[in-house]
Amino acid sequence: MDEEVLIRHLHKNKVMPDDLFKNHIRLLDSQIARSKALRARLGNSQPASPVKYIARKRAATLRKRDRYGFVVDGEEKNGRTHRSKEMEEFLKIHKRDELTADNKPFLDLLMKHGLPDPERENLWKRFTEHNTITHQITPYKIASEMKTPNPSIIAIEKDMDRTFPDCNHFDAGQSTREELQTVLLRYSAVNSDGYCQGMNFITGILLLFVSEESAYEILTRLTTSPEYNGGYYGLGMESCNADQRVLENLVKESLPGVVEKLEEFNICLTNLVVRWFLTVFVDSFPVATVLKLWDFYLLYGIRFTFAFSLAFLSIYSEKILESEDLASVVTLVQDTASSLTDPAPIISLGLSSFLLTQTQLDEMRSEAKASLQELKEQRDRDREQLRRKREQQQKQPTGKEPGSPSSPGKSLLKGFMNLRGKKNKEG
Repeated sequence: MDEEVLIRHLHKNKVMPDDLFKNHIRLLDSQIARSKALRARLGNSQPASPVKYIARKRAATLRKRDRYGFVVDGEEKNGRTHRSKEMEEFLKIHKRDELTADNKPFLDLLMKHGLPDPERENLWKRFTEHNTITHQITPYKIASEMKTPNPSIIAIEKDMDRTFPDCNHFDAGQSTREELQTVLLRYSAVNSDGYCQGMNFITGILLLFVSEESAYEILTRLTTSPEYNGGYYGLGMESCNADQRVLENLVKESLPGVVEKLEEFNICLTNLVVRWFLTVFVDSFPVATVLKLWDFYLLYGIRFTFAFSLAFLSIYSEKILESEDLASVVTLVQDTASSLTDPAPIISLGLSSFLLTQTQLDEMRSEAKASLQELKEQRDRDREQLRRKREQQQKQPTGKEPGSPSSPGKSLLKGFMNLRGKKNKEG
């Protein structure tokens, strides 16, 4: 049996966990990508050893892909570009400036259909520019001319094979993959925090719809603006940690039973959803669902991520409360997310019941950062006290010097000399 067919069979029958399954599939895709690259360099029409049988089998059995180039298990309902006549007619008669979060008819259509693929570059750019109008970024042209050493080169190169290995646009030698590497290198060259894992997925999604320059501009706004994920990817991930503290406080307030259940299993809430924040839902939900979520995320900013997360936990709170152990909670969240094809009910609940204003979020973030800073300072004080205590213990004498009368060495020597003296007298 082909290795991948076996892996999928084990996963389908609940023998192999989701995480292990995904890792195996990514490894196989990575091997095939390297095989293709080697074959291209050698000019050989045959797949390169040692994975030639995998490549041959996969070519025959796994060519079902969705309209974005991702491998899918079932049939794709529509392999053409995603379009909605209803949304397209609406966009024709409304100016782009009218497409805001206050426009309810637009939101209703957005929730129902999402943006048409051809409109995403224009509107995604407009949404992010509107939300970060005071935020200045380094122009792409200047970033491309930077000549300073870039310490992120190795990390970016390593992540190329890890970025959407099941999407043919990111296979070795594909232009989208080359654009991805270029954007990340130029971004890391001009941003002090450099490159961080997770940015590759965000940039990859962008490049499916926007130009290289637009991807750079949107990525910069998303990762450096407080309205989005600004401060998430720096050393210590201070903003990300603060936002997870904010989310915990919000869940305690609105869903106390969920928090108690998670504490019962000794699991932190952030372990369940932090990836949604770091990669903006990518690699946790189906691609088509991710794109709908992105339409709202780019329109509202990070506030939408909070609202969606709270609505998700609220809708599935009863199932969480019915869970019998830690594994069942984790499986529930991961499986529900990975199979979610219609996020509209969750989005609707999130926007109507859990959406914060930017002012409210800023205040909660400040309180969370102050709390985390106080906790850090307390830990530093505890470490310093422990260090001083150990130093004092090391300075205190543990016993008398070897030459002292009561030392073990001296006593043994004295006893030996006395015994020897007695034997000499007897002799």
